[in-house]
Amino acid sequence: MSISKESELEGMKRVSEVVATTLRLMREHAKVGMSTKELDNFGG
Repeated sequence: MSISKESELEGMKRVSEVVATTLRLMREHAKVGMSTKELDNFGG
């Protein structure tokens, strides 16, 4: 993937912030013994 416009870079920055927040919330929700299905249901 190549980024050729400033607006594309800004979009990628916004998306990466959303992904980082989602991963942080899912990590906080994950518990020992939890199935991937349960975690997937939380994330979905």
